[in-house]
Amino acid sequence: MPLRGSEQLVIDRWRKRIEPEQPEQLFDILNNEAIVVNDIMCHGQPQPNLVTASMRANLDVFDKLSNQLFALKDCRISKLEAFPFGIPVLDDILVNIEIEPNF
Repeated sequence: MPLRGSEQLVIDRWRKRIEPEQPEQLFDILNNEAIVVNDIMCHGQPQPNLVTASMRANLDVFDKLSNQLFALKDCRISKLEAFPFGIPVLDDILVNIEIEPNF
């Protein structure tokens, strides 16, 4: 599909863009019954340059989730926050992330 003029302007000026395959990689990772997605937001028009997400993950999958997030191709995790739920025994972890194109 050819680029629109405004998309080409963004690429020429900032050289930052999130390819369509990158959010699909994220959705594949989050397609897990032990992860409850609270919010996903793509920022930037006409071409997204930031994806933020908030989710609640089971303790059993948190390690695998964080490893998969850091292994996303051509992306950089600019922020990953984890907040535990359940005192004194942990139940879930609230995870907030920001993903940017890797340049």
